[in-house]
Amino acid sequence: MTWSIDSRKLSASLVAACLAVGWSGAALAQAPQPWTIQGKLTGKPKNLEGSESKNSKDVSGIACATESGFPRLCLIADDETQGAQIIILQDGKLIAGDFVRLIDDSFVGKPLELDAEGVAFAGGAFYVIGSHGRPRHESGVDAAAEV
Repeated sequence: MTWSIDSRKLSASLVAACLAVGWSGAALAQAPQPWTIQGKLTGKPKNLEGSESKNSKDVSGIACATESGFPRLCLIADDETQGAQIIILQDGKLIAGDFVRLIDDSFVGKPLELDAEGVAFAGGAFYVIGSHGRPRHESGVDAAAEV
């Protein structure tokens, strides 16, 4: 089966629906229209410096400093990046802010993923958590064996 969707609109729609009305499945079904994105949601880096990146396709975590009302200061994580990104949530729109690099590790000349799986806000601070798993390799070669 082949899907043809605009992943940028889909990610924004899912994030917006969850933030606006809660995390229930019924809330996702009631989302009337995709919210727009102003700016770029940062995805997988294209180079070691992180100066170029793809557009984010999968937001794996999000948390906001406030639970209701607009605007909201939020932080999102894409598990293929090396950090998290600040966003401002307004009614019907996400405004992409600065990317905050949390790691700069590389392996064989390629940037490693942070593999962030969740974001939380508590006590005036944002927290990002990862899966702590070993990266998968297409060739099946164990990373430890190459070092």
